[in-house]
Amino acid sequence: MTGVKSKWLRRIGSMKLGIILLALIALAVVAGTVILQKPMADPGQIEKVYSPSKLKVYEALGLLDLFHTRWFTALLALLMVNIAAASIMRFPVVWREIRRHRPPDETLMRAMPDHATVPAGVEQVADALRRRHYGVRTVPAADGRAGLMADRQRYARLAPYFVHLSLLVILSGGVIDSLFGYRAFMRLGQGEQKSTALRMLTDDPVRLPFAVRCDAAGMEQYPDGSPKRYWSKLAVVEDGREVARKEMEVNSPLVHRGLRFFQSSYGRSGEMQAARLSVLPKSREETGAGNSPHGNIAAAPGKTAAGPATSVLVSAQGESEIPEYGLRVRVTAFFPDFVINGSEIASRSEELNNPAMKLAVTRGRETIPVWVFANYPQFSNSQKLPVRFEFSAEDIELGYFTGLQVSRQPGQWLVWLGSTILAFGLIWAFAFSHRQYWAIELPQAGAGASCLVAGMATKNQDEFHEEFGELTESLKQN
Repeated sequence: MTGVKSKWLRRIGSMKLGIILLALIALAVVAGTVILQKPMADPGQIEKVYSPSKLKVYEALGLLDLFHTRWFTALLALLMVNIAAASIMRFPVVWREIRRHRPPDETLMRAMPDHATVPAGVEQVADALRRRHYGVRTVPAADGRAGLMADRQRYARLAPYFVHLSLLVILSGGVIDSLFGYRAFMRLGQGEQKSTALRMLTDDPVRLPFAVRCDAAGMEQYPDGSPKRYWSKLAVVEDGREVARKEMEVNSPLVHRGLRFFQSSYGRSGEMQAARLSVLPKSREETGAGNSPHGNIAAAPGKTAAGPATSVLVSAQGESEIPEYGLRVRVTAFFPDFVINGSEIASRSEELNNPAMKLAVTRGRETIPVWVFANYPQFSNSQKLPVRFEFSAEDIELGYFTGLQVSRQPGQWLVWLGSTILAFGLIWAFAFSHRQYWAIELPQAGAGASCLVAGMATKNQDEFHEEFGELTESLKQN
């Protein structure tokens, strides 16, 4: 049974399988970079970039949200299993090498690239190595001659396993994000508050644990008119209480309770914030001959009625008064680009191409509906009123919206932890190496003792060769 397990472990942890998985993941990442991903696109952008036939194929393969597909998650999980199996399979050998105190062997020592005979005894060699911060152990040779073994940074052999561990932690964070994370989109007008967002790929609603309110949104421009900075003033509301505020801009997200809000778009909302209406007294012809609807209006035929021409500021909320005529005005509907589709009134766009508004004008106890068109000021208003209303597109102040990308990435802390471990492992792997020395007493051919000294390092061979030369030279001079 042990042999079967070992066989499968070798297959799962093989370098060949690891390379294949890395190649497939790399191809997937390239595809995810080349193909516009819906979580990163503005609403409607995907449909403009790709034809319906391409969209059908991409959606079938999951290429529009590649990094959250089950097959990409499966590739990450398989790579994790491959790395774990390779580490489990090779770790016992490395650990035995770390814990092993190999006795000096003259034949092996003479075969090492760095070896030399020095006129010193084993104790002198031991003292010289201790001064260089080596751990020294007296280990006699197999034939009983005096010898020693010394090493430093022995645990540097574990550095690759820290790299493996970091990759496992990073990949596990990616798997968790793929399974439990999401990206959604939220559009907020000025003064609007929402606690739901729409998933990027499916447009399914996502309920947030709090509400977000947009208090203001704007854009700064360069002198040539090009955008310099988009910004939004956001507030977080929980249980009817404001708990956080932030002026957010691109690359400066709002983070609250594990959710990140990024500024992804900005533009006109098509909703009117305020408008300036000109209030013009009607002529006798407009009000009807011999019938003055207002006590202080009287004019000769063809002449403008006596009365003041004024203006009034109206907004989307509340009523505005025109005391000169005893009227109150309220905006009940606004269309930036008025059009009639069959029996329905709609707006073709959010641009001020054909602005129109419907007013509710109150005189006394009577409320009169009035339509006003910027492009058609001659359009006849209600005959019941002593005035008519006009406005132009320049008199309209539109509201702006901010587009927020909502990101939930519960595995991000694992990615950051893994990245920290990876940095530590790479520094450990490249800056340190396991260095070993052996010394064995040589038969005395005359007066004085002599030793054969040899050494090796797992990495940085040139640096170790220089150190070995300095050590043996100092022993020869003593």
